[in-house]
Amino acid sequence: MKPLCSIPLFLFLLFSLTSTNRAARSIEAEALVQWKATLYQPSSLSSWSTINGTSPCTWYGVQCDSTGNTVRISLPNSNLNGTLNALNFSSFPNLVSLNLNNNSLQGSIPSNISTLTKLTSLDLGLNYFENSVPHQIGMLTELVDLRLCHNYLVGPVPHQLSRLKKIQQFDIGANLLTNPDYSIFSGMPALKYLSLYQNALAGFFPPFILNCTNLVYLDLSENEFNGLLPDNLSTYLPQLKYLNLTQNSFTGTVPVSLKNFKNLTDLRLGTNNFFGGIPQWIGSIARLEILELYNNSLGGPIPSVLWKLKLLKRIDLMLADLNSTIPPELGRCANLEYLMLLGNQLTGGFPKSFVNLTKMGEFVIADNLLCGEIPSFVFTNWPDLISFQVENNSFTGKIPSEIGLAKKLHVLSLSGNNLTGEIPFEIGNLSSLYALDVSMNLLSGPIFVPFRHDRSCSWNFSFMPAMQYLFLSDNFLNGNIPSFCKINSLIVLDLSRNQLSGELPKCLWEMKNLKTLGLESNNFSGNIPISRGRMPPLQSIHLANNSLTGEFPYALKKCSDLTILDLGINYFSGEIPEWVGYSFPSLKIFSLRWNSFNGKIPPLNGLKKLQLLDFSHNNLTGRIPLSVGNLTSMTVLHNNIGFETYFDFIIHYESMSIMWKGYEFSYKENILFVSGIDFSSNSLTQELPRELTSLIGLLFLNLSGNHLSGQIPEKIGDLRQLEFLDLSNNEISGMIPTSIGNLGFLSVLNLSYNNLYGEIPTGNQMQTLDNPLNYAGNEGLCGFPLAKACSVDEPPTQDQSLPDDNEEKIDNILFYGFIVFGFAFGFWSFFGVLFFNKKWRWNYFYFIDSMQQKISEKF
Repeated sequence: MKPLCSIPLFLFLLFSLTSTNRAARSIEAEALVQWKATLYQPSSLSSWSTINGTSPCTWYGVQCDSTGNTVRISLPNSNLNGTLNALNFSSFPNLVSLNLNNNSLQGSIPSNISTLTKLTSLDLGLNYFENSVPHQIGMLTELVDLRLCHNYLVGPVPHQLSRLKKIQQFDIGANLLTNPDYSIFSGMPALKYLSLYQNALAGFFPPFILNCTNLVYLDLSENEFNGLLPDNLSTYLPQLKYLNLTQNSFTGTVPVSLKNFKNLTDLRLGTNNFFGGIPQWIGSIARLEILELYNNSLGGPIPSVLWKLKLLKRIDLMLADLNSTIPPELGRCANLEYLMLLGNQLTGGFPKSFVNLTKMGEFVIADNLLCGEIPSFVFTNWPDLISFQVENNSFTGKIPSEIGLAKKLHVLSLSGNNLTGEIPFEIGNLSSLYALDVSMNLLSGPIFVPFRHDRSCSWNFSFMPAMQYLFLSDNFLNGNIPSFCKINSLIVLDLSRNQLSGELPKCLWEMKNLKTLGLESNNFSGNIPISRGRMPPLQSIHLANNSLTGEFPYALKKCSDLTILDLGINYFSGEIPEWVGYSFPSLKIFSLRWNSFNGKIPPLNGLKKLQLLDFSHNNLTGRIPLSVGNLTSMTVLHNNIGFETYFDFIIHYESMSIMWKGYEFSYKENILFVSGIDFSSNSLTQELPRELTSLIGLLFLNLSGNHLSGQIPEKIGDLRQLEFLDLSNNEISGMIPTSIGNLGFLSVLNLSYNNLYGEIPTGNQMQTLDNPLNYAGNEGLCGFPLAKACSVDEPPTQDQSLPDDNEEKIDNILFYGFIVFGFAFGFWSFFGVLFFNKKWRWNYFYFIDSMQQKISEKF
């Protein structure tokens, strides 16, 4: 009978347990629904609802155990946006795993997360959490896996985290964390994976790591560590397979103790201060697959013992001051897939043994002193080759025709060598190629290169669907532009500085993705064709130094994204249309120099981002528009001017030739820091607008060779960044403002041939501008550096330099009249030829510039 008595008790306990579980599930469900209500449009959590019951076990991302308790919440990549403040962690006493990786969660990590006492895995990485890491996480004693990487956490790493004795994976990389108190930060004996990369950790190698004796993976890269590496690193960390110390300031020689790592497969020591060469013992780390020593001051040769590393897949010795030949023994590393030797002083030729590197995928030996021919086996024996970069060496010979066999090739860069012959037509077979650079060589012939079986064809551009960047500049290519328009994916086309001719094809202005067009310094002629369709998203146009004619191209009005527009040194004519001043809101560089534009300079109100403006050597008239004061990019210091950098120079192609301190310079990357205006050699009149003095970011201002009058603005001294100021050959009068002495960077000043008078200001930078020619042709000027001293009793006035007698005035008029007549006759007899003969014109002005330089050096 006793067993029968126990049945009600059993049923009662069963009912109580069921009721308890049901209540627990209800609490968990309610906690999750309340948190969901605080998130922004949590569409991924649509199943989270208590309408059809109170159990969350079937909800998205929620997993329960056999009794119905929530044990895992896994919501990575779920587009969650909000905070964790409303999530009641105490409602989940049985939770063992919480994964919220790669969402948009923000705010602080709540300290009450410590109530998840059974938690073994916590992943909050790739979010926007900020403030400090709560030290209460150190109370989660069951934690095995902790990931807080890629957030915005700040402050010291809490020493309490070192109490997690069961922790095996610890990742707090890519935050803004600083050093913990190492004196109370103990070792974590179970730890296998430690990532502290990309923080603000500093000082010597963290001592607690030496007590993490089971470490397999260690990443301290992108911090501020310094000093020597511990000599006994391999003794304390015998299991280590991955060691990454990249981008710190560790110094000394590469520690010899590293050779004792028996399991090391990945060694990354790039961008530190190591020196003393690549040690010979490196060949004894038998399991090594990845070796990175780049951007150190190692010096010495590439050791031939690297051939012993039979498993080696990746070698990066870029920028390591190496100065040997490439050892042919490397050809025995049959598993090598990646070889980066860029930016050293390597000499000699291409090792023949490299024919055996049949797994090679990325090969970069650019910026060295290598020579010889490029072997054809590169393209026949390396079937997996995707990147071949040998630019800026001294390779000679022709581009191998076998290049067409490298079907997987994505990047081919042969620029800056001495390659000759024609561009092989087989390149047209590279359907995966998206970047081709053969610029700065000695290549010749037309870009049209016939196929062997069809001499009516050129490169088969329709079979280059991936091509985005095409650089053929600085060669001796001739003929017309082929039909690049079939390459719809093209973003950059650079054919500049060749001998190409003919008219520009209309389809160039119809390419769907073209952003940069470089055609300068060729022999193109004719008008810019007008496109009636949609213009490409052009950001940079370089047409300078050709023989293009016609009015300002109307087709450009649709190019609202333009950043650089260079039409200089052509035969364009007519007026500059007013729509130029408002159609290019992003324009930073604008050059129309050496053309035949006439009329007034249009209002420039809409060019607020303009940084370089060159309208020199035209026939412009009228006054300098007051709207120059609206060029707001010139009103900030030049080192604060920002550029959208796309592949830095590869898309935007930041390049521009400007007259700078009497010489022509071609600026590339450093053009980001140049700001100036050149209106010289026109027929501009009236006074200098005061608005010019608000452009405090100007480095150069050239208004010479006009008919400007009035006085130099008193606030000219506000242009404190100015290095070059040329107001010569105008009709400017009055005294030189004393504020000009505030121009502390001024190194070139030319005020010659005006009507200036009075004492030349002294002090500061003016004392270094001691060439009297800078002030020649101003009869009323006196003082240093002129030989004419100023009168103490009576200051010179403008009237003192002018004749008073009417008869003398008449004589002077007749005298100067005959001079003008003779000058005009002689001028057009000589300069008329220069006007119609471009080659003579350039030779003449080159001669004049050379003579001017010699005279200035003499004096």
